[in-house]
Amino acid sequence: MLRNILVATVLSFGFFAPLALPAASEAHDFPVRPHHRHYQVYFRECVHDRWQVRTFHDRGDAYRVAHRLRHRGFEVIVR
Repeated sequence: MLRNILVATVLSFGFFAPLALPAASEAHDFPVRPHHRHYQVYFRECVHDRWQVRTFHDRGDAYRVAHRLRHRGFEVIVR
């Protein structure tokens, strides 16, 4: 009886093993575009001046420059 249970167990594992494998899928190679974020710092000394712009790729750099410009008396916007 133990032998029959063992044989049935081995056969069931052999039968259901292919169902446990991941299904074959067709992989598509979509172009992966890196996510580049630009931070622009707009600044001017007074209301009558034109806005000047500097572009940064790092958020920390943009906010550091904005802080320095504000400290020097410029009107600053970070976008």
